[in-house]
Amino acid sequence: MLVKNTTYFFLVLILGLVFLGCTKAPTYPKEPSIEFDHLRVINDDVNYVDSVSIFIKFKDGDGDIGNNPPDPNYFDFFMDIYKKTNGVYVRLPDFDNTSAYNGSLPLLSPYNITGPIDGTIRYIIDPFAAPIPLAPVPPFYPGDTLRFHVRIRDRAGNYSNWVESDDFVLWVNF
Repeated sequence: MLVKNTTYFFLVLILGLVFLGCTKAPTYPKEPSIEFDHLRVINDDVNYVDSVSIFIKFKDGDGDIGNNPPDPNYFDFFMDIYKKTNGVYVRLPDFDNTSAYNGSLPLLSPYNITGPIDGTIRYIIDPFAAPIPLAPVPPFYPGDTLRFHVRIRDRAGNYSNWVESDDFVLWVNF
C-alpha cells in the first residue's frame, strides 16, 4: 500500500511540474512599452556630485532592444529634463540630443532570436556636479527640483511611450 501511495504521489507531482513548466510566452506589441520603476540617488558630499540611476520596466514583442556594443552615435534611450520653477515643471531644451543625458542601451537579447522580452533597465545619468562659483549662469542650483521624462527606441525604430520619474532634489546634503 505504501509503494502504491508513493507512486501516485510522485506521478501527481511530476504531472504538476510538467503543467507548470508549459506556460505560454507572453504576447506584447512590437513597439516597446515602459513604466517608471524608481530613482536611486547617491550623494557624494566629498566631490559635490549627485549620481542618479533611473530604473524603468520594459516589454517588447520582438525583443529588438539595444546593440552590442552600444553605439555611442545612435541614441535609443531618450531623456528630457524638467525643472520646477514657481511650482510648474519647465522642460530644459539645452540638454536635447546630447550624449550627457541621452544614450545607448546594451543588447538585451541576441540579434538572431526574436520573441517577447521584459525586464528592468537601469540607466545611469551623468552626475550632476554642484555649480562652480563665478561660473556663467549654471543650469542648476542646490535645492532645484528636477523630474525626468524617458522613452526608448528599438532597433526597428519603434518608440516606446514616455514615462515620468519621481521628483529629484539636487544637492540636498551639501
